Amino acid sequence: MATPIAPLALAGCLALAQAAEAPPASPAPLPRSSIAAVLARRGELGLTDAEVSQLEKRDAALQDRVAQLRQAAASPGPKGSGKGGAPAGGPPSSPGDGPPHGGGRPGGDGGGRHGERSAQQPHDPASRAAALEARIDDADTEAWLSAEAALDPSRRERAREVAEKYREALADRREAAGKR
Repeated sequence: MATPIAPLALAGCLALAQAAEAPPASPAPLPRSSIAAVLARRGELGLTDAEVSQLEKRDAALQDRVAQLRQAAASPGPKGSGKGGAPAGGPPSSPGDGPPHGGGRPGGDGGGRHGERSAQQPHDPASRAAALEARIDDADTEAWLSAEAALDPSRRERAREVAEKYREALADRREAAGKR
């Protein structure tokens, strides 16, 4: 009589092999912006209703700007034109959308209007995606700096730490995705 252990052992080995090859569970999604990260922790930060309202307005304006940037990147246009569609180098889209403040990264633009980087549009998709990410990061940084000013000074530092942790987590995820 054949031993029933052999089929069980084989099944166990297959299950272990599949588990070893399974990709790691994807991490929880990040908030959509630095401002959204702070809003997600409003209770912990003790934000007032007025502060929450201001942050929500500024986050909505940021999302409009991000949509414009994405539309401009997706729209065909002559080289160096800001890609047609949305005003990549045009006037700010809302009161908080003035000139960038360095992009929050070492070597950021630090000056000029939105879209000045678009004067030399990259041709390959990876470079274009990286340029779009950089413009979105600049918009996020600018919106956060504007939003931070609306916070009571007693809450700014803790809120800034939340925003910084969000930006670090976003950079870590992008780096990890680039290694795959």
